[in-house]
Amino acid sequence: MKTKLCLFVALAISLSSLTSCRKIEGRVQIREANNAYSHEDYKNALVHYRKAREIDGPSFPELTRMIGYSLVGS
Repeated sequence: MKTKLCLFVALAISLSSLTSCRKIEGRVQIREANNAYSHEDYKNALVHYRKAREIDGPSFPELTRMIGYSLVGS
């Protein structure tokens, strides 16, 4: 019984760390997109914003607005 409980806890911790890694990856994409946008490279910004939305869209609702601004700029 203890073994099954330990395995379950280990699995839960592993899954939660994977989610955290995805959020970090999404934030990196947003940072790269913001950098490209500030240099008026709207097409590259659009690519990074879209990647960020695929990775972590639900937790960052402003991505739709950022994508729209990039589309207008390009």
